[in-house]
Amino acid sequence: MGTYSEDLFKQLPILPSGYLLENLQTIMSASFLRNYWNSFYVAVLFTLVTVGVASITGFAFVKYEFKGKNALHGFILLTMMIPGHLGLIAYVMEMKWFHLNNTHAPLILA
Repeated sequence: MGTYSEDLFKQLPILPSGYLLENLQTIMSASFLRNYWNSFYVAVLFTLVTVGVASITGFAFVKYEFKGKNALHGFILLTMMIPGHLGLIAYVMEMKWFHLNNTHAPLILA
């Protein structure tokens, strides 16, 4: 069940100890590869959505003149200055209201 604390003070191990196989079995039995895939999947989707929305928004701000452009730009900058943790509880409650608990949607929509 992992390295015991007294073993840490015996010596500085260069090679993996006897706990390596036990630790690997623990990781693999806890569906590590599925969790790793979920993280990769969410990160890729989040990155693609963010780059797409940011590209379209940036293009619109540079190429087009429209009413309220400065106000909208100021609003976007203002929302970027607010810490993300400030709205976390409200976001969780909102996702619960939309019945998106235990899905990847809240991670991607954030």
